[in-house]
Amino acid sequence: MNAKPLSKETSKLLPILKALSDEDSLRILIEAGKGLPSGLKAPKLLGMTKRRYYMRLKELLDLGLIKKKGDSYRPTVVGRVATLILYEELLKILPYSQILENLSDLGLNSFENIAKLMPELSREEAFSISHILEPRITMDIITRYDDLVANVCKEIESASSSLLFASKYLDLSVSKSLVNIYEKNFTINIILEFDLGEILGFIKNFLSHFRLSASALKLIFSEKVSMRRGPIPISFLIVDGKRCLLELPSISKDFEVAILVDDKRLIDKMTDIFWKIWGRSTPITLSLREAIQSSIS
Repeated sequence: MNAKPLSKETSKLLPILKALSDEDSLRILIEAGKGLPSGLKAPKLLGMTKRRYYMRLKELLDLGLIKKKGDSYRPTVVGRVATLILYEELLKILPYSQILENLSDLGLNSFENIAKLMPELSREEAFSISHILEPRITMDIITRYDDLVANVCKEIESASSSLLFASKYLDLSVSKSLVNIYEKNFTINIILEFDLGEILGFIKNFLSHFRLSASALKLIFSEKVSMRRGPIPISFLIVDGKRCLLELPSISKDFEVAILVDDKRLIDKMTDIFWKIWGRSTPITLSLREAIQSSIS
């Protein structure tokens, strides 16, 4: 069986890793973080021959890990990241590798556990190590309503196992995205902050606007879609239990800011909040189906 070729991005990484496996290159990069002077003093400062120094210096320059700035060499952004991850952060972990491995296996690699079990660490060291070991959180900030709608639609259509949606808005584009996914093999749970008449009027407008009567009606009558009505503190969307798009409270009636985040603690909490709201809300799926059925009969 032929091995799968490395991606283009990974292939670019290999020469950097190879260069940093050399002691001289790593010393140059570390010293560049302090401001490595250009000229003949540098080889002597690092304890290298001129030939070794300039050979490694050229390699680091060619790889884009350092650059000349004024009278000294400084790390580039890539060089700073490489130094941080492959040198500084790794050095912090190595002395505690076995105990950290045990904590990681048990899912106990939080700041609190590391600080408790390794009291010899400073608070800053314990926090830094926990930050390295815990999954990285990604977050996008959304400040325009059009971008909010675009992100909601994108997240809805990417769903593959679950969708929890609590919304203060009735939007045609978002409804169209729900039509596009209702046939997937999972239940869609929706909470809306509108009375039945408002929702019914919106649906009729939606059917007329997009001329998707058959698909939209299948969505409404699908057993996979369950809708309720009730007061919602904020609009939010949870996709596959992995991503949460959350509108932050506004000081006005207009949209101001939302975040799209993959933090598990926040997602678990918002999932719990969703089901609490769900339990206090009024089922409308059946009433909605009956109202639509009578209007088209």
